Amino acid sequence: MMRKRNIALLLGGMAGMALAAAIWQSPLVTAQPAPAAALAPKPRVAKPVRPAEAATIRLPISVAPEEEAAIHARLAGFVGERRAEIGDRVKAGQVLALIEAPEQVREQQRLRAALAEAEAQVRLAAANLRRTEPLVTQGHVSRAILDQRQAEAASAEASRDAVAADLARIQEQLAFREVRAPFDGVVVERLVERGDLVAGDQPGSGAPLFRIARVDRLRVVIDAPQSTVRSLVPGAVVKVGFPEFPSQSFDAKVARTAGLIDRTTGTMRVEAEMDNPDAAIPAGMAGTLELTDSTSRPLRISLAALVTREGQPHVAALRDGHVHFLPVSLGRNLGPQVEVLSGLDGNEELMLNPNSLLTDGGPSS
Repeated sequence: MMRKRNIALLLGGMAGMALAAAIWQSPLVTAQPAPAAALAPKPRVAKPVRPAEAATIRLPISVAPEEEAAIHARLAGFVGERRAEIGDRVKAGQVLALIEAPEQVREQQRLRAALAEAEAQVRLAAANLRRTEPLVTQGHVSRAILDQRQAEAASAEASRDAVAADLARIQEQLAFREVRAPFDGVVVERLVERGDLVAGDQPGSGAPLFRIARVDRLRVVIDAPQSTVRSLVPGAVVKVGFPEFPSQSFDAKVARTAGLIDRTTGTMRVEAEMDNPDAAIPAGMAGTLELTDSTSRPLRISLAALVTREGQPHVAALRDGHVHFLPVSLGRNLGPQVEVLSGLDGNEELMLNPNSLLTDGGPSS
């Protein structure tokens, strides 16, 4: 038994020595530590790209009538006739409605009678003055009586002129019994019926009788961002389209610009004009403007290359293994990419998702 035990101990010792030798010769033990630079991951980089073709810019638009007017009554009274309906095409000067104003008609009649009486008083005063003048020369009538006759003649003329002015005023008011269209257009809204009472020129006179719009020409309203205002100058021709006309595009010419970029929205109001001879496009529709900016093709970079430093956009450019943070001016956001208007020449290697612990001029890892 003792001999068997010694043999077992001997075999166990030999196995332990063999295991120790294997562990000592293992690469995990014998290998030297790798340099830190070899273990650091290589940063992902990308270069700016310049598009081969000029970008097509799409901006939302709305179209409005070339002219639009709310037609109010100038004379108080009742609507006797309504001669226009929604959708009617009317000409400038066409009668849309007639207003009955019996009080003003009676006032006109009274003033005509008053004017006739005033003219008779003028004639009488003039006749008395003519008879008095030779009597003064002959010494039969005093100078005071002549002065009185002259004053009576002047007063009669003034009274006549006052009545004539009142009559002219009431006649001008009665001319507004006919409510007329100010220009060629379409009745887009009718807010009055026969028999309705209208208040005329009184303050707070309420809603208009009609609303007329000129739709044979349309005004295209554009809120243009700052990056597009150089291309939207008066005289420039642009293409506009609408979802309801998927296979058609329409030409519009820029007519005017506001000349001021709104600080809140960062856009400038631009108006273009387009023909709409058949009124195929209803005013008020929303659509899209397509603008090809052939003046520039700004660089594009990945959004992952952007970092914010001191509240301004920067990129981390790699040069000889060192990081340099460059400020950039951005243009349009294109989703995964963004335009860079200034700050890069296109040859930089930009780090993607740079570590926030990197310092300007420091190593890239």
